[in-house]
Amino acid sequence: MFDHIGFLVNEDELDEICERAREMNWKISSNERRTFIGSPYGFRIELQSNVDTIDGTPALAKIEEIDLVVKEGDVEKDLSQLFNKQMNQIHSVKGGAATIKKAVMSGILTSKKTDPNGVFIVREND
Repeated sequence: MFDHIGFLVNEDELDEICERAREMNWKISSNERRTFIGSPYGFRIELQSNVDTIDGTPALAKIEEIDLVVKEGDVEKDLSQLFNKQMNQIHSVKGGAATIKKAVMSGILTSKKTDPNGVFIVREND
């Protein structure tokens, strides 16, 4: 079951994103390894500052495109506000329960596989 999208951030970015999440009234849950921000879309945002969690080269790992299904709302606008930058790589369509249909990533080792949640993960240029 899809429950979160993870982003690698540095400590300064982590603090700034959490402050904006508080301003948006989104719930924040943190521990020593990671921070989760609850979105109103049926999934959480994971903020990870430990580079050892990346399956590839952390400096190069990047979400190129994510196709989401959500019940309602403006995911792209809210995530752009949360991260304080355009999130053009995230696309959503209205539908049922929150899910990821496709994820295109660069700088990772994994290539063309379906994860345990049924999400097709593609490495850019594959």
